[in-house]
Amino acid sequence: MKTKFFLATLMLLLCVVTMQAVEINGINYNLDESTGTAVVTSKYEKYTGDIVIPESVIYEQITYSVTSIESLAFYYCTGLTSITIPNSVKSIENETFSGCTRLETLVIEC
Repeated sequence: MKTKFFLATLMLLLCVVTMQAVEINGINYNLDESTGTAVVTSKYEKYTGDIVIPESVIYEQITYSVTSIESLAFYYCTGLTSITIPNSVKSIENETFSGCTRLETLVIEC
């Protein structure tokens, strides 16, 4: 029983270690090296203006595919006016754009 618990804990730690929070070109991401994916995350200073999310980002010479936008990523970004989301993004979590009172244009590429 202790061996199973130890292995489960070790696997969880390995998953945590592979995630890295970074800012690239003004957008915050959680990067998962094990899957090669990037998730758009919230920003303390809040996003403003026109945002174009790329299909992929490069960090430390590794390319990550941008596949999702986390819950509340753009929450109350009252200065956000437009956002373009590439077709690589397969999921947009709950309340991502809540409180974005000046958001006029939302483009989701197909």
